[in-house]
Amino acid sequence: MTARPRKPAKTAPEVRRRHEARGAPRDTLYYDGQCPLCRREMSRLRAARGAAIALVDIHSLGDDTPVDRHELLRTLHLRRADGQWLRGADANVSAWDNTDKARWLALLRWPVVRHIVDLGYRLWAAWRYRRLYGRSPHGEQRRP
Repeated sequence: MTARPRKPAKTAPEVRRRHEARGAPRDTLYYDGQCPLCRREMSRLRAARGAAIALVDIHSLGDDTPVDRHELLRTLHLRRADGQWLRGADANVSAWDNTDKARWLALLRWPVVRHIVDLGYRLWAAWRYRRLYGRSPHGEQRRP
């Protein structure tokens, strides 16, 4: 008995080309292009998802942006193709959908783990914002 040849698994570039060819709506991730960690993460995400996700540096947005720039800078924001907004760890996990990291990152959304991850993310995001912009996440200037 001979085994039938298996179809090769689709690679990330093949999935990207299929997505682009369909003209499917894309999620849009807003990130801080002045944050070195954020830039590295976006580089990895771009390599993993390609055109399946739009990556927007918040500092490239014009003054006519309907969303407060500092609100976007305080925490990661993702606008899904259907118009739904996700923030923080939810945005990060969703951004990595359809990649080899998706299964592992989904563990971060389990009920008990979710609360710990969300608290950790909020504390880290507040520290990062204060360090880069000299303000608390609520907009007050940091004291010298």
